[in-house]
Amino acid sequence: MSPRASPPLEALSAGMPPRYRAAVADHPQVLDWARTVAGAAVIPTREPDDRSPLDPTC
Repeated sequence: MSPRASPPLEALSAGMPPRYRAAVADHPQVLDWARTVAGAAVIPTREPDDRSPLDPTC
């Protein structure tokens, strides 16, 4: 029997120490930092010649 797939956040949480799982960012500096990081995030893009090795057109 194969293990059931788990959502990414559930998998991430499983690797965290229990005392951190319910942590909440409530300090103003932490919230500002998190907003700054999230605002600067970009979606990764692929170069036109960066083909997957599984791509049959390679």
